[in-house]
Amino acid sequence: MRFFKTNIYILLSGVILGILLTVQFKTVNKITIANIPYDRKNQQLIMDIRKIRKDKTLLEKRLNELNDIANQYEKQKALESKNINKLFNEVEVYKMISGCKDVYGPGIIIEINDFNNDFDYLDTNELYTKKLKLLLNLINNLKSLNAEAISINGLRYTSRTEIVLAGLHIEINGVSVNTPLTIKAIGNPDLLEEVVNFTIYTSDFDIRLEKQQNILIPRYKKVLEFRYAKPVLIRDNY
Repeated sequence: MRFFKTNIYILLSGVILGILLTVQFKTVNKITIANIPYDRKNQQLIMDIRKIRKDKTLLEKRLNELNDIANQYEKQKALESKNINKLFNEVEVYKMISGCKDVYGPGIIIEINDFNNDFDYLDTNELYTKKLKLLLNLINNLKSLNAEAISINGLRYTSRTEIVLAGLHIEINGVSVNTPLTIKAIGNPDLLEEVVNFTIYTSDFDIRLEKQQNILIPRYKKVLEFRYAKPVLIRDNY
């Protein structure tokens, strides 16, 4: 019972920190200091943004610490029973599938850069549309070759990831990104390399590809919320 209560407290703390991180993540990444004219009126705003970013980093660190503590408790409890150990291993697999677990393994790293500065192009809207199209094609083709985990600029790609064009930037999981883009994919390096080379055969961007045997891809850091969907139980009428 004591173990159960301890896990509940850790879980609740992690959820609260996760929600705070999500709110700050959206706030910080929708505002870039580079786009704010530097004068006395905006100096306080810039200081506030920097403080929020610092707080976000501290919250992420604390959340990781709580996750590590909870994971240690789970592993310790799993050693006490074969059934619990089996359940623990199944949960770990589901965490990997959902993207809620850091993973590593062999795969490829793709670097995408512009040949020129964005402002050198006559039509920047067309440029960003091409970036989005290239990114989506790469992700879809990597998935078609059973890439087991994918990240874009350190952001984990999952079934709930949104990749959209928002003005003169691309938003991934609510975070603004632009070139240079770094895509990491874990899977069969040879197969992934083949499909990427086919995808970028005629590209308007400088793309470099590297195979590696030990690629680390971080977990999905947003809080997963189900506001409308509910699990189906046998007694439910649906």
